[in-house]
Amino acid sequence: MKIERPSREALISYYRGESLPDEEKLIDLYLAMDIDHDYVESCLREAWHNFEDNPGPFDEQELYTAWQKFQQKRSGLLQFPAKRKLRWVGYAASVALLILGSVAVLIHFKSSRSRPVAYDHYMAALGKRREVKLTDNSTVVLFPGSTLDVPANFNSRDRKVILKGRAFFDVIHHSSKPFWVTTGQLITKDIGTSFEVNEAASPNTNTVTLLTGKVSIAYGGKEIARLTPDQQISYQTGTNKFTIISVNAGQSLTWINGELSYDLAPLTTICRDMEKWYNVKIIIKNPALLHKKITTSFKDLPISEVMDMLSATSGLTYTIQGNQITIN
Repeated sequence: MKIERPSREALISYYRGESLPDEEKLIDLYLAMDIDHDYVESCLREAWHNFEDNPGPFDEQELYTAWQKFQQKRSGLLQFPAKRKLRWVGYAASVALLILGSVAVLIHFKSSRSRPVAYDHYMAALGKRREVKLTDNSTVVLFPGSTLDVPANFNSRDRKVILKGRAFFDVIHHSSKPFWVTTGQLITKDIGTSFEVNEAASPNTNTVTLLTGKVSIAYGGKEIARLTPDQQISYQTGTNKFTIISVNAGQSLTWINGELSYDLAPLTTICRDMEKWYNVKIIIKNPALLHKKITTSFKDLPISEVMDMLSATSGLTYTIQGNQITIN
């Protein structure tokens, strides 16, 4: 008998314990085939996301724990009637059938769960960029203060990394081994690509900027956009709101070569980058300057000369005391 792949809606309903009996049996058979791992996992993520009021990140390190918690919530949907003890066995059998079918979905995860997954941790110190060469020959350039976690089994079956901060990825494309970058709940998947992921482009905002190739952007296990070169997506964390704009990706990514370049960027954004770039603390005391837009670029300059440039172009005044800069 040929088993068709269930629709996304059907599979999510199954995980939530809402399938009709006949549909449930067909899905059990499909899951037992242990195929379509990416599709099955994305449905699982979405079902889990629907249960959580404040879902956390779904990375390799947390997946199995999340699954156990999800199973407890899901099984709780099927309550055993206290005054109908004779029907207890029937309900228990239904729950067991659902759980056994679901075990097949994650068998490829559980096989790796017998031992905790080890991660290699890379960090770019404040004031310094760091280049990381991965085992698949892809290259990652970390912005100062950013970190990258790479599982020890990277490039065995898939390629998944976890980023905190900002980084540029030059990915060697491999159709059978997708490259995934996770930042919180936002997941960027390469389709033959060089791109930047910025976890905190501005407060509560993540951005992905595409230089070459294509990328797929997903949130909560569901694809929300695909980018083409010179496009940037901005996603407001904790919401379902995002925007896609056209940018000069080359200009946005000049930091890779040691140059910070801005085109009508808020002073707060520039100062936030400079804090990490120069390992300093910058305080803006004048509220009128918080959202002032500035166009500037600088490379291989000491912080005092950069501040002189900003003062000349925007009219601000500043003082430097140790590693703290105060803007008035």
